[in-house]
Amino acid sequence: MLEEKDAFIKQQQEDLFRLKQERLSCSQSPGVTAIITKKYRNQYPILGLLSDDYKITSPVNKSQTVVIERTGEIWKHD
Repeated sequence: MLEEKDAFIKQQQEDLFRLKQERLSCSQSPGVTAIITKKYRNQYPILGLLSDDYKITSPVNKSQTVVIERTGEIWKHD
């Protein structure tokens, strides 16, 4: 169980590092910037504090938000 949590945290850190690098490389060139973020929602997140196995048995919904910025205009897609 602890190894799964460590792997999950490491994956999130790698995603954050990759997104920061993409943002830095895109900010140097003018034009279109695309930011993609992932959101994970538990139906009852407070129950995750009660036991370690809740993450495995809980219904987890995954959604993705894409934000495209272009010269001041912002389009959002959920």
